[in-house]
Amino acid sequence: MSKQRSSNTSTAGRKRPKSGGKPIVIILGGVLVAAALAFVLGGNDEPAPAVASGSLQDAAARHVRGAPNATVTLVEFGDFQCPACAAYHPVLKALLERFPEDLELQFHHFPLVSIHPNAIPAGVAAEAAAAQGRFWEMNDMLFENQNAWAFLPDPEPAFVEYARALALDVDQFERDLRSDELQALVLADGRMANQMGLGGTPSFFVNGRQLVALPSSLAEFERIITGAIPNP
Repeated sequence: MSKQRSSNTSTAGRKRPKSGGKPIVIILGGVLVAAALAFVLGGNDEPAPAVASGSLQDAAARHVRGAPNATVTLVEFGDFQCPACAAYHPVLKALLERFPEDLELQFHHFPLVSIHPNAIPAGVAAEAAAAQGRFWEMNDMLFENQNAWAFLPDPEPAFVEYARALALDVDQFERDLRSDELQALVLADGRMANQMGLGGTPSFFVNGRQLVALPSSLAEFERIITGAIPNP
């Protein structure tokens, strides 16, 4: 889990960007992802309590994927440069596949700029893709290729490459990368996260209640979602 230190304000190598692609079981079964989850999540086999006493603020959901009439809403406050968020990315996609009629996922930005200097530019890149109706596709690109752009002095060429791979209007995308309005959207989410007292990324809420601890496995996350589905 990436934690905020003070304030919330590898090279690309021209690798071909990845999108979607691999079956989720293979991704979750991979040694690298398993190792990342064990490192980030602490390898705790004890089930985490489902929810804390705090509730999610009333917030407009701009980015939603999953069931149109979901009974369970999972909200993520995430940072595209956060390694833990990247480790959870295939887990969240697996949950959407396992609960196609009951689960929706909402994403809010929480850029921890004191430790992740490219978090805001990445958030703006996602919003620039959203302006062309492709937020979630860019979300996938950014998390699945995080190691390629996270520590670049200038990540913009990598983001443009991803936009091109998604068949976006690249000229518009490049203009939007410099949009004060789109940056303001990213920063507004970050301010909301600070006002809620969130201390790091990712932070998850299930039906408006914050998870006490990050689930240590896909199976544990599944149990939490299953427990939130209303009985027939």
